Amino acid sequence: MKGCLIYLGRKGAGPMYALEMAQALSLSCELLCVISSYAENLDLWRQVSANNNNIKLFEVKTYRNRTEFLLRSLNIEIYTRMRKVINAFKPEIVYSPMGHFWERFVVPYLHCRCKVQTIHDPILHKGEDSLIRKCLNYLFTYKSDKYVVLSKVFKKQLVQSGIKEKNILVVPHATFNAYDNCNAFDNKKYNRFLFFGRIIKYKGLDVLLRSMEYVLNEYPGAKLVIAGNGNIEEYEALLNQYKAHIDLHIEWIRDEQVKTYFEQIDFVVLPYVQASQSGVIPLSYGFGKPVIATWLGGLPEQIIENKTGILIAPDSETELGEAILSLLKNDDLLAYMKKQSWEYGKSLSWETSAAAILKLVEE
Repeated sequence: MKGCLIYLGRKGAGPMYALEMAQALSLSCELLCVISSYAENLDLWRQVSANNNNIKLFEVKTYRNRTEFLLRSLNIEIYTRMRKVINAFKPEIVYSPMGHFWERFVVPYLHCRCKVQTIHDPILHKGEDSLIRKCLNYLFTYKSDKYVVLSKVFKKQLVQSGIKEKNILVVPHATFNAYDNCNAFDNKKYNRFLFFGRIIKYKGLDVLLRSMEYVLNEYPGAKLVIAGNGNIEEYEALLNQYKAHIDLHIEWIRDEQVKTYFEQIDFVVLPYVQASQSGVIPLSYGFGKPVIATWLGGLPEQIIENKTGILIAPDSETELGEAILSLLKNDDLLAYMKKQSWEYGKSLSWETSAAAILKLVEE
């Protein structure tokens, strides 16, 4: 079978998600991968392609800033060339692992047996739900033959939008393998826990910071590690209040830095106040780290309660503080959950995900 994977994003977990899926699909497909020449992990894509005869790359000059985005988005020749190259490859399946605005001008004009796209966020989150963003989402939406969601809870929403249930597949987020975490498991105690990723309203950093008073009153040796990019202005008062107990890294986390943040911590905290699902959870499992997260969206589907993590009510700093203390104060429980997270993470494979998608196409 011939397939085409299109991923035009540049940063974050998206390029790595696309690469992991490409490698898994290439076990059954001859794959043309259309990617941005500015993808953060471009060197890794090239390395994988050089060592895998089933993966061919077509690099597209997308953009590096807003000005380039505006100018190149108006360049019809870019879309025409993409369509020409992909159609010449004659894929049976065209797969988008994560949506991009430009796909609206490419995918509907491709000749193939089946078009599939993964919908990561059926609902826009707080901080990402501006009127402009809503309009762009509407304008650049296109129809596919099949759809993939990462959580069961969001299958219903696609059905309500007019998509037939038989054309929707739930494929849980697999565990990342590309962050040099193959031998990362250990049961050492660090008294450190991590908030990781973009700092944006829906992720509930304020709830976590408010819980620190409760945590430190009972466990003064605890330390919170915050690693990610974003505007921290609204959190500065709380950050200053607990600065002696916070290891702060406000920056864009590059792929080669990920391991350094996940190695010397005990667990990860996701105090989200709105959620679909999170790539941080399988990333944590890949390093043998359990997760504390809120009962929202698809997050409960990613956690085995009291084995790979603890689920709490959203917007409750008291309940969050209690969950953090339950792991910090109970070494046996923490060691057990680390081991369970490590084992469960190994079961979330990209090969299983790819096989499910190909089966959906065959049906």
